[in-house]
Amino acid sequence: MSASDDIEAIWRIYQTTLDCFKVASRSISRNDLRLLNKTEFIEYTEDEASKKIKICQNDADDFVIVSLWASFERSLFLYLTTDIVNLQSKLFTERVADHIERLKLSDVLDSFKKVGIDSNLIGQAKQIYDYRNWIAHRNAKKTPSANVTPDMAYATLKEITRQLDGIISLSDE
Repeated sequence: MSASDDIEAIWRIYQTTLDCFKVASRSISRNDLRLLNKTEFIEYTEDEASKKIKICQNDADDFVIVSLWASFERSLFLYLTTDIVNLQSKLFTERVADHIERLKLSDVLDSFKKVGIDSNLIGQAKQIYDYRNWIAHRNAKKTPSANVTPDMAYATLKEITRQLDGIISLSDE
């Protein structure tokens, strides 16, 4: 499975989650006890339940960005090690593999400009990375440097991995 496929799978799960929020919201607004039975929503007022769903949707938005980034980052590391294996000795490859997770990610992203990835996409990926770090560390004194939406994260990372998948396929031929 390619990195692009992994990102697509995460996106489909997120879309299903959003649909579940819609169903729950409609059930609550219609006070459909049949659908609310055996859920915690049965105990809440419509306003309380709506607030809980909104909080969960915001969290799901953040979680999908973190998940998309994790898959994207894994694909970057795989790309780097695959490319290095094609070009260098096994000893060199093992040394790079041992240190790859400590590389400065902005430098790694910048290096992909040299293989033809659009610099605007790289800039957007850096914004997603900064936002991912903000989500992961939640420093209350700081605000995110950019407003990253799940749609933007998905489109950007999917396109970069699609392009990298093409580059890897070409180098294998």
